[in-house]
Amino acid sequence: MVSPSYSRFFGASGCLTPHAFRSYLSGSVRLKLKFQMEEHLRHCRICSEAMEGFRSHHRHSYFQSDLDYLSGRLKHRYARNRTPGLSFLILFSAVILVIILVSIFYIIRQL
Repeated sequence: MVSPSYSRFFGASGCLTPHAFRSYLSGSVRLKLKFQMEEHLRHCRICSEAMEGFRSHHRHSYFQSDLDYLSGRLKHRYARNRTPGLSFLILFSAVILVIILVSIFYIIRQL
């Protein structure tokens, strides 16, 4: 649970906010908060990839719009990975159906 004093740095999902990225990169966060942010970055693939992109970004005047763009792209990309069970189930069902159909074809052919 994020403390109320850090709510502008961590969103409801627990991920870093745009304000957190700006503050971290500018070096204007307290040491305790910096450690919490780094701990989150070690475990959150979306935030760590966004941070790496912005570390190499040289034009900070576009920081907010770029952050929104990258955040949307990363969330969209990883949203598909959150439901691998459904994709796997569809693929598994298709393979089983093909095996059954091939088996029926060979059985009928042997008759």
